[in-house]
Amino acid sequence: MGGLARRAGLILERRKSGPSVLLLDSGDFFFRDQTLQQFELAQATRKAEILAQAAKIMGYSLVVPGESDLALGLTKYRELVKMAGMHPICANLKVGNELAFPATAMCEVGGLRVGFLGLLSVQRPLPQDQGKTLLVDNVVECCKAAVRSLSGKVDVIIALTHQGADLDRSMCRLVPGIDLIIGGHSRETLGSGTIIEKTAVYQAGYQGKYMGHVELKPARRDPGASKALRTPAERVISEAIPVDLSIKEDPKTAALVAGYNKWVTDEARKVSQASPQPTREDTSDVYWGATLCGQCHPKHDEFWKGTLHAHAFETLKKKNKTQDVECLACHTTGFAKTRNRPETKSITDVTGLESVQCESCHAPGSRHNTPEIRTRASLKATCVSCHDAKNSPKFDFETWLPRVRCPKGTTM
Repeated sequence: MGGLARRAGLILERRKSGPSVLLLDSGDFFFRDQTLQQFELAQATRKAEILAQAAKIMGYSLVVPGESDLALGLTKYRELVKMAGMHPICANLKVGNELAFPATAMCEVGGLRVGFLGLLSVQRPLPQDQGKTLLVDNVVECCKAAVRSLSGKVDVIIALTHQGADLDRSMCRLVPGIDLIIGGHSRETLGSGTIIEKTAVYQAGYQGKYMGHVELKPARRDPGASKALRTPAERVISEAIPVDLSIKEDPKTAALVAGYNKWVTDEARKVSQASPQPTREDTSDVYWGATLCGQCHPKHDEFWKGTLHAHAFETLKKKNKTQDVECLACHTTGFAKTRNRPETKSITDVTGLESVQCESCHAPGSRHNTPEIRTRASLKATCVSCHDAKNSPKFDFETWLPRVRCPKGTTM
Protein backbone atom coordinates (compact mmCIF):
# COMPACT_ATOMS: atom_id res chain seq x y z
CA MET A 1 0.00 0.00 0.00
CA GLY A 2 3.05 2.22 -0.23
CA GLY A 3 1.71 4.33 -3.08
CA LEU A 4 -1.95 4.33 -2.05
CA ALA A 5 -1.94 7.85 -0.61
CA ARG A 6 -0.22 9.21 -3.74
CA ARG A 7 -2.69 7.42 -5.98
CA ALA A 8 -5.50 9.04 -4.01
CA GLY A 9 -3.77 12.41 -4.28
CA LEU A 10 -3.49 12.07 -8.06
CA ILE A 11 -7.09 10.95 -8.50
CA LEU A 12 -8.56 13.64 -6.27
CA GLU A 13 -6.57 16.29 -8.12
CA ARG A 14 -7.90 15.01 -11.45
CA ARG A 15 -11.45 15.04 -10.08
CA LYS A 16 -11.25 18.80 -9.73
CA SER A 17 -11.63 19.03 -13.50
CA GLY A 18 -15.36 18.44 -13.16
CA PRO A 19 -18.12 15.91 -12.53
CA SER A 20 -17.59 14.10 -15.85
CA VAL A 21 -14.92 11.84 -14.35
CA LEU A 22 -15.64 8.16 -13.73
CA LEU A 23 -13.21 6.05 -11.70
CA LEU A 24 -13.22 2.39 -12.78
CA ASP A 25 -11.35 -0.73 -11.71
CA SER A 26 -10.77 -3.95 -13.63
CA GLY A 27 -10.30 -6.37 -10.74
CA ASP A 28 -7.93 -7.74 -8.08
CA PHE A 29 -8.38 -4.56 -6.09
CA PHE A 30 -8.54 -6.03 -2.58
CA PHE A 31 -6.28 -9.10 -2.45
CA ARG A 32 -3.02 -10.00 -4.17
CA ASP A 33 -3.61 -13.75 -4.56
CA GLN A 34 -6.58 -16.04 -5.05
CA THR A 35 -5.32 -18.37 -2.31
CA LEU A 36 -4.38 -16.98 1.10
CA GLN A 37 -2.38 -18.87 3.72
CA GLN A 38 -3.74 -19.12 7.25
CA PHE A 39 -0.93 -17.02 8.73
CA GLU A 40 -1.71 -14.07 6.41
CA LEU A 41 -5.51 -13.97 6.74
CA ALA A 42 -5.67 -11.36 9.49
CA GLN A 43 -3.36 -8.90 7.75
CA ALA A 44 -4.85 -9.50 4.30
CA THR A 45 -8.38 -8.90 5.60
CA ARG A 46 -7.39 -5.73 7.43
CA LYS A 47 -5.53 -4.45 4.36
CA ALA A 48 -8.57 -5.11 2.14
CA GLU A 49 -10.75 -3.08 4.50
CA ILE A 50 -8.26 -0.19 4.42
CA LEU A 51 -8.29 -0.34 0.61
CA ALA A 52 -12.09 -0.20 0.68
CA GLN A 53 -12.04 2.91 2.86
CA ALA A 54 -9.48 4.52 0.54
CA ALA A 55 -11.63 3.67 -2.49
CA LYS A 56 -14.52 5.48 -0.81
CA ILE A 57 -12.34 8.59 -0.44
CA MET A 58 -11.25 8.43 -4.07
CA GLY A 59 -14.79 7.92 -5.34
CA TYR A 60 -14.59 4.67 -7.28
CA SER A 61 -17.66 3.88 -9.35
CA LEU A 62 -17.98 0.71 -11.46
CA VAL A 63 -15.74 -2.33 -10.97
CA VAL A 64 -15.48 -5.90 -12.19
CA PRO A 65 -14.28 -8.54 -9.69
CA GLY A 66 -10.98 -10.34 -10.23
CA GLU A 67 -10.37 -13.89 -9.03
CA SER A 68 -8.18 -12.62 -6.18
CA ASP A 69 -10.99 -10.32 -5.01
CA LEU A 70 -12.96 -13.51 -4.31
CA ALA A 71 -10.22 -15.09 -2.17
CA LEU A 72 -12.42 -14.94 0.93
CA GLY A 73 -15.65 -15.66 -0.93
CA LEU A 74 -18.39 -13.70 -2.62
CA THR A 75 -20.02 -12.59 0.63
CA LYS A 76 -16.82 -10.91 1.84
CA TYR A 77 -16.34 -9.27 -1.55
CA ARG A 78 -19.85 -7.84 -1.37
CA GLU A 79 -19.08 -6.43 2.07
CA LEU A 80 -15.90 -4.79 0.77
CA VAL A 81 -17.44 -3.18 -2.33
CA LYS A 82 -20.32 -1.87 -0.22
CA MET A 83 -17.82 -0.35 2.20
CA ALA A 84 -15.98 1.16 -0.78
CA GLY A 85 -19.09 2.55 -2.44
CA MET A 86 -18.24 0.54 -5.56
CA HIS A 87 -20.81 -0.90 -7.96
CA PRO A 88 -19.67 -4.30 -9.33
CA ILE A 89 -20.83 -5.57 -12.72
CA CYS A 90 -20.13 -8.94 -14.34
CA ALA A 91 -22.01 -10.58 -17.18
CA ASN A 92 -20.70 -14.10 -16.61
CA LEU A 93 -20.17 -14.70 -12.87
CA LYS A 94 -22.97 -16.84 -11.47
CA VAL A 95 -24.04 -18.23 -8.12
CA GLY A 96 -25.86 -21.37 -9.15
CA ASN A 97 -28.02 -20.21 -12.05
CA GLU A 98 -28.22 -16.56 -11.02
CA LEU A 99 -25.86 -13.71 -11.91
CA ALA A 100 -23.83 -12.60 -8.90
CA PHE A 101 -23.96 -8.98 -10.09
CA PRO A 102 -25.71 -6.98 -12.82
CA ALA A 103 -24.25 -7.73 -16.25
CA THR A 104 -24.27 -4.10 -17.38
CA ALA A 105 -24.70 -0.51 -16.24
CA MET A 106 -25.56 2.75 -18.02
CA CYS A 107 -24.94 6.37 -17.17
CA GLU A 108 -24.56 9.77 -18.81
CA VAL A 109 -21.14 11.36 -18.50
CA GLY A 110 -20.13 14.65 -20.05
CA GLY A 111 -22.89 14.53 -22.66
CA LEU A 112 -22.23 10.89 -23.57
CA ARG A 113 -24.57 8.00 -22.95
CA VAL A 114 -22.17 5.33 -21.76
CA GLY A 115 -22.88 1.62 -21.37
CA PHE A 116 -20.64 -0.70 -19.37
CA LEU A 117 -20.37 -4.47 -19.20
CA GLY A 118 -18.18 -6.63 -16.96
CA LEU A 119 -16.38 -9.89 -17.77
CA LEU A 120 -14.30 -12.31 -15.69
CA SER A 121 -12.12 -15.22 -16.77
CA VAL A 122 -10.42 -17.57 -14.27
CA GLN A 123 -7.96 -20.45 -14.44
CA ARG A 124 -8.66 -22.02 -11.03
CA PRO A 125 -11.97 -22.92 -9.35
CA LEU A 126 -13.53 -20.17 -7.25
CA PRO A 127 -14.51 -20.74 -3.60
CA GLN A 128 -18.07 -21.70 -2.74
CA ASP A 129 -20.39 -19.07 -1.32
CA GLN A 130 -22.62 -20.32 1.51
CA GLY A 131 -22.68 -23.80 -0.01
CA LYS A 132 -23.32 -22.57 -3.56
CA THR A 133 -20.76 -22.95 -6.34
CA LEU A 134 -19.44 -19.86 -8.10
CA LEU A 135 -19.37 -20.43 -11.85
CA VAL A 136 -17.82 -18.42 -14.68
CA ASP A 137 -19.95 -18.72 -17.82
CA ASN A 138 -18.73 -18.53 -21.43
CA VAL A 139 -17.03 -15.15 -21.82
CA VAL A 140 -17.71 -14.61 -25.52
CA GLU A 141 -21.40 -15.56 -25.46
CA CYS A 142 -22.08 -13.51 -22.32
CA CYS A 143 -20.23 -10.56 -23.84
CA LYS A 144 -22.31 -10.74 -27.02
CA ALA A 145 -25.50 -10.82 -24.98
CA ALA A 146 -24.41 -7.81 -22.92
CA VAL A 147 -23.50 -5.81 -26.05
CA ARG A 148 -26.91 -6.60 -27.56
CA SER A 149 -28.65 -5.38 -24.41
CA LEU A 150 -26.79 -2.04 -24.60
CA SER A 151 -26.93 -1.46 -28.35
CA GLY A 152 -29.21 1.36 -29.40
CA LYS A 153 -29.40 2.73 -25.88
CA VAL A 154 -25.95 4.30 -25.52
CA ASP A 155 -23.31 6.20 -27.50
CA VAL A 156 -20.32 4.29 -26.15
CA ILE A 157 -19.92 0.69 -24.97
CA ILE A 158 -17.05 0.03 -22.55
CA ALA A 159 -16.08 -3.44 -21.35
CA LEU A 160 -14.44 -3.77 -17.93
CA THR A 161 -12.65 -7.08 -18.15
CA HIS A 162 -10.53 -9.23 -15.88
CA GLN A 163 -9.18 -11.79 -18.33
CA GLY A 164 -5.82 -10.56 -19.60
CA ALA A 165 -4.68 -8.52 -22.60
CA ASP A 166 -4.50 -11.49 -24.98
CA LEU A 167 -8.15 -12.38 -24.45
CA ASP A 168 -9.05 -8.70 -24.65
CA ARG A 169 -7.44 -8.54 -28.09
CA SER A 170 -9.33 -11.65 -29.17
CA MET A 171 -12.60 -10.15 -27.94
CA CYS A 172 -12.15 -7.22 -30.33
CA ARG A 173 -12.49 -9.61 -33.27
CA LEU A 174 -15.06 -11.96 -31.78
CA VAL A 175 -17.53 -9.40 -30.43
CA PRO A 176 -18.16 -6.30 -32.61
CA GLY A 177 -19.74 -3.25 -31.06
CA ILE A 178 -17.37 -2.61 -28.14
CA ASP A 179 -15.69 0.79 -28.27
CA LEU A 180 -13.25 0.40 -25.38
CA ILE A 181 -11.92 -2.47 -23.34
CA ILE A 182 -10.36 -1.52 -20.01
CA GLY A 183 -8.72 -4.71 -18.83
CA GLY A 184 -6.90 -6.31 -15.96
CA HIS A 185 -5.42 -9.64 -14.80
CA SER A 186 -2.24 -9.79 -16.92
CA ARG A 187 -0.83 -6.65 -15.25
CA GLU A 188 0.35 -5.08 -18.48
CA THR A 189 0.83 -1.36 -18.89
CA LEU A 190 -0.40 -0.52 -22.38
CA GLY A 191 0.02 3.24 -22.07
CA SER A 192 -1.76 4.75 -25.06
CA GLY A 193 -3.39 1.40 -25.77
CA THR A 194 -3.92 -0.38 -29.05
CA ILE A 195 -6.70 -0.37 -31.65
CA ILE A 196 -7.95 -3.71 -33.01
CA GLU A 197 -10.74 -3.63 -35.58
CA LYS A 198 -12.76 -0.72 -34.16
CA THR A 199 -12.08 -1.42 -30.49
CA ALA A 200 -9.49 0.30 -28.29
CA VAL A 201 -7.78 -1.85 -25.63
CA TYR A 202 -6.20 -0.36 -22.49
CA GLN A 203 -4.58 -1.73 -19.36
CA ALA A 204 -2.80 0.29 -16.68
CA GLY A 205 -0.56 -2.12 -14.83
CA TYR A 206 -1.24 -3.38 -11.31
CA GLN A 207 -1.07 -2.46 -7.62
CA GLY A 208 -1.83 1.16 -8.42
CA LYS A 209 1.63 1.88 -9.87
CA TYR A 210 -0.06 3.64 -12.77
CA MET A 211 -3.35 5.41 -13.22
CA GLY A 212 -4.95 4.84 -16.60
CA HIS A 213 -6.54 7.94 -18.10
CA VAL A 214 -8.89 7.73 -21.08
CA GLU A 215 -10.63 10.89 -22.20
CA LEU A 216 -13.61 10.81 -24.56
CA LYS A 217 -15.73 13.49 -26.15
CA PRO A 218 -18.94 13.21 -28.19
CA ALA A 219 -18.56 13.15 -31.92
CA ARG A 220 -20.48 15.80 -33.79
CA ARG A 221 -24.14 14.89 -33.98
CA ASP A 222 -26.47 15.90 -36.81
CA PRO A 223 -28.93 18.34 -35.19
CA GLY A 224 -31.81 16.65 -37.01
CA ALA A 225 -30.82 13.11 -36.06
CA SER A 226 -32.90 11.03 -33.69
CA LYS A 227 -31.65 10.85 -30.09
CA ALA A 228 -31.91 7.08 -30.37
CA LEU A 229 -29.09 6.99 -32.92
CA ARG A 230 -25.68 6.01 -31.63
CA THR A 231 -23.11 8.83 -31.58
CA PRO A 232 -19.61 7.36 -31.47
CA ALA A 233 -17.18 9.09 -29.13
CA GLU A 234 -13.79 10.41 -30.13
CA ARG A 235 -10.80 9.26 -28.09
CA VAL A 236 -8.85 12.36 -27.11
CA ILE A 237 -6.30 11.11 -24.58
CA SER A 238 -5.22 7.66 -23.46
CA GLU A 239 -2.24 7.26 -21.15
CA ALA A 240 -0.80 5.46 -18.16
CA ILE A 241 0.29 8.00 -15.56
CA PRO A 242 3.04 6.83 -13.15
CA VAL A 243 2.10 7.18 -9.50
CA ASP A 244 5.56 8.28 -8.35
CA LEU A 245 7.19 10.31 -5.60
CA SER A 246 6.43 13.59 -7.37
CA ILE A 247 2.73 13.23 -6.52
CA LYS A 248 1.47 14.75 -3.29
CA GLU A 249 -0.19 12.31 -0.88
CA ASP A 250 -3.82 12.67 0.12
CA PRO A 251 -3.75 13.28 3.91
CA LYS A 252 -6.86 11.19 4.71
CA THR A 253 -5.57 8.18 2.80
CA ALA A 254 -2.08 8.60 4.27
CA ALA A 255 -3.66 8.47 7.74
CA LEU A 256 -5.40 5.19 6.83
CA VAL A 257 -2.10 3.66 5.70
CA ALA A 258 -0.29 4.87 8.83
CA GLY A 259 -3.03 3.38 10.98
CA TYR A 260 -2.71 0.05 9.18
CA ASN A 261 1.08 -0.02 9.62
CA LYS A 262 0.70 0.70 13.33
CA TRP A 263 -1.91 -2.05 13.65
CA VAL A 264 0.43 -4.55 11.97
CA THR A 265 3.25 -3.68 14.37
CA ASP A 266 0.97 -3.82 17.43
CA GLU A 267 -0.50 -7.18 16.40
CA ALA A 268 2.97 -8.65 15.82
CA ARG A 269 4.01 -7.50 19.29
CA LYS A 270 0.94 -9.15 20.87
CA VAL A 271 1.69 -12.43 19.12
CA SER A 272 5.33 -12.25 20.16
CA GLN A 273 4.39 -11.79 23.81
CA ALA A 274 1.62 -14.40 23.83
CA SER A 275 3.15 -17.17 21.72
CA PRO A 276 6.84 -17.98 22.17
CA GLN A 277 6.36 -21.08 19.99
CA PRO A 278 4.49 -19.97 16.85
CA THR A 279 2.36 -22.41 14.88
CA ARG A 280 4.10 -23.08 11.60
CA GLU A 281 3.92 -25.28 8.57
CA ASP A 282 4.54 -28.90 9.58
CA THR A 283 7.95 -29.63 8.06
CA SER A 284 11.31 -30.77 9.32
CA ASP A 285 13.23 -28.17 7.33
CA VAL A 286 15.84 -26.24 9.28
CA TYR A 287 17.18 -22.94 7.97
CA TRP A 288 20.74 -22.20 9.07
CA GLY A 289 21.22 -18.63 7.87
CA ALA A 290 23.91 -17.10 5.67
CA THR A 291 26.25 -16.52 8.62
CA LEU A 292 26.69 -20.27 9.02
CA CYS A 293 26.84 -20.89 5.26
CA GLY A 294 29.57 -18.28 4.89
CA GLN A 295 31.89 -20.03 7.32
CA CYS A 296 32.57 -22.76 4.75
CA HIS A 297 31.76 -20.78 1.62
CA PRO A 298 33.45 -17.38 2.12
CA LYS A 299 33.88 -16.71 -1.62
CA HIS A 300 30.18 -17.22 -2.26
CA ASP A 301 29.24 -15.28 0.87
CA GLU A 302 31.28 -12.28 -0.23
CA PHE A 303 29.65 -12.36 -3.69
CA TRP A 304 26.15 -12.64 -2.20
CA LYS A 305 26.72 -9.58 0.00
CA GLY A 306 27.16 -7.52 -3.16
CA THR A 307 23.83 -8.56 -4.70
CA LEU A 308 20.43 -6.91 -4.32
CA HIS A 309 19.19 -10.13 -2.70
CA ALA A 310 21.36 -9.39 0.32
CA HIS A 311 19.61 -6.05 0.85
CA ALA A 312 16.00 -7.14 0.29
CA PHE A 313 15.06 -6.68 3.96
CA GLU A 314 16.36 -3.09 3.93
CA THR A 315 13.59 -2.28 1.46
CA LEU A 316 11.02 -3.34 4.05
CA LYS A 317 12.71 -1.25 6.75
CA LYS A 318 12.54 1.86 4.57
CA LYS A 319 8.83 1.27 3.93
CA ASN A 320 7.98 0.21 7.51
CA LYS A 321 6.90 -3.22 6.26
CA THR A 322 9.00 -5.51 8.46
CA GLN A 323 5.89 -6.99 10.07
CA ASP A 324 3.85 -7.33 6.87
CA VAL A 325 3.52 -11.05 6.10
CA GLU A 326 2.69 -10.36 2.46
CA CYS A 327 6.09 -8.73 2.03
CA LEU A 328 8.12 -10.96 4.35
CA ALA A 329 7.44 -14.03 2.21
CA CYS A 330 9.82 -12.79 -0.50
CA HIS A 331 12.09 -10.42 1.43
CA THR A 332 13.28 -13.00 3.98
CA THR A 333 14.48 -16.61 4.00
CA GLY A 334 12.31 -19.57 5.00
CA PHE A 335 9.41 -17.38 6.07
CA ALA A 336 6.47 -19.15 7.76
CA LYS A 337 8.20 -22.53 7.73
CA THR A 338 9.44 -24.59 10.64
CA ARG A 339 13.02 -23.74 11.46
CA ASN A 340 13.40 -25.66 14.73
CA ARG A 341 14.86 -22.54 16.32
CA PRO A 342 13.58 -22.20 19.89
CA GLU A 343 14.57 -18.53 20.01
CA THR A 344 12.00 -17.64 17.33
CA LYS A 345 9.34 -15.55 19.05
CA SER A 346 6.61 -15.18 16.44
CA ILE A 347 5.68 -15.72 12.80
CA THR A 348 7.23 -12.36 11.90
CA ASP A 349 10.44 -12.88 13.87
CA VAL A 350 13.00 -13.38 11.08
CA THR A 351 16.13 -12.72 13.11
CA GLY A 352 19.15 -14.14 11.29
CA LEU A 353 17.14 -14.85 8.15
CA GLU A 354 16.59 -11.33 6.88
CA SER A 355 16.76 -10.76 3.10
CA VAL A 356 17.08 -13.36 0.34
CA GLN A 357 19.89 -15.58 1.59
CA CYS A 358 21.56 -18.73 0.22
CA GLU A 359 18.77 -21.04 1.36
CA SER A 360 16.07 -19.06 -0.44
CA CYS A 361 17.51 -20.31 -3.72
CA HIS A 362 19.39 -23.48 -2.76
CA ALA A 363 16.96 -25.07 -0.24
CA PRO A 364 17.15 -25.27 3.59
CA GLY A 365 20.48 -26.09 5.18
CA SER A 366 19.02 -29.32 6.54
CA ARG A 367 19.05 -30.59 2.94
CA HIS A 368 22.74 -29.78 2.56
CA ASN A 369 23.79 -33.30 1.53
CA THR A 370 21.16 -33.65 -1.20
CA PRO A 371 21.43 -32.96 -4.96
CA GLU A 372 18.74 -30.29 -4.57
CA ILE A 373 21.23 -27.93 -2.94
CA ARG A 374 23.19 -27.73 -6.21
CA THR A 375 20.36 -27.86 -8.76
CA ARG A 376 17.44 -25.90 -7.25
CA ALA A 377 19.12 -22.49 -7.48
CA SER A 378 19.36 -22.65 -11.27
CA LEU A 379 15.70 -23.51 -11.86
CA LYS A 380 13.33 -20.89 -13.21
CA ALA A 381 10.58 -22.23 -10.93
CA THR A 382 12.67 -21.20 -7.91
CA CYS A 383 12.92 -17.60 -9.07
CA VAL A 384 9.34 -17.07 -10.21
CA SER A 385 7.97 -18.07 -6.81
CA CYS A 386 8.71 -14.42 -5.96
CA HIS A 387 9.58 -12.87 -9.31
CA ASP A 388 6.08 -13.49 -10.66
CA ALA A 389 3.95 -11.37 -12.97
CA LYS A 390 2.41 -9.55 -10.00
CA ASN A 391 5.56 -8.60 -8.10
CA SER A 392 8.19 -8.51 -10.83
CA PRO A 393 6.53 -7.95 -14.23
CA LYS A 394 9.83 -7.16 -16.00
CA PHE A 395 11.59 -10.29 -14.73
CA ASP A 396 13.61 -12.14 -17.38
CA PHE A 397 15.11 -15.39 -16.13
CA GLU A 398 17.89 -15.63 -18.74
CA THR A 399 19.30 -12.16 -18.09
CA TRP A 400 18.56 -11.81 -14.38
CA LEU A 401 19.96 -15.14 -13.15
CA PRO A 402 23.60 -14.25 -13.96
CA ARG A 403 23.32 -11.23 -11.64
CA VAL A 404 22.93 -13.50 -8.61
CA ARG A 405 24.63 -16.72 -9.74
CA CYS A 406 27.44 -17.59 -7.30
CA PRO A 407 31.00 -17.89 -8.66
CA LYS A 408 32.07 -21.39 -9.58
CA GLY A 409 34.59 -23.41 -7.63
CA THR A 410 34.81 -24.83 -4.13
CA THR A 411 35.84 -22.72 -1.18
CA MET A 412 36.05 -25.44 1.42
